[in-house]
Amino acid sequence: MKKTLIWCAAIFFCGCLNFGDNLELRGEKFSSKYIEQVTRLTGIKFPAGTHGIAYLYLGSGIDSSIAAKLEIPEEKKDELLKNDIFEKGQLKAPVMQIGKSRKWWLLNTLKERIDRVLDLPNARLLECSVGKEKDSLIIYISWSET
Repeated sequence: MKKTLIWCAAIFFCGCLNFGDNLELRGEKFSSKYIEQVTRLTGIKFPAGTHGIAYLYLGSGIDSSIAAKLEIPEEKKDELLKNDIFEKGQLKAPVMQIGKSRKWWLLNTLKERIDRVLDLPNARLLECSVGKEKDSLIIYISWSET
């Protein structure tokens, strides 16, 4: 009887969990639609001319996560740095690094790097690094529900 009750409870609770799909996009497939999703989840407003390089959405687990790599126009760096993550975030290197298993995640190659970590409402965490990669201004973002 006890085993049956535990088994039924496990089936009920696992059946109620709403898992999504994982998604990885590169280049033009990382469209403005997904950039807007990153803004909605993280609160980071990207300046005009920003374009996506790579995007990873992990929705198949209990907590959703996002890794994103975007290129920011060099002349818009000051506009980007007005976001809360840079003004209110803790000055520390990212630990989570959702995209670190991907070939496009080259965070350690950034020059003139600025790192920030910010706890967001509803048990969410945001990590961000911006700097020069080759001749481009690049931002790396990790966001997760915790």
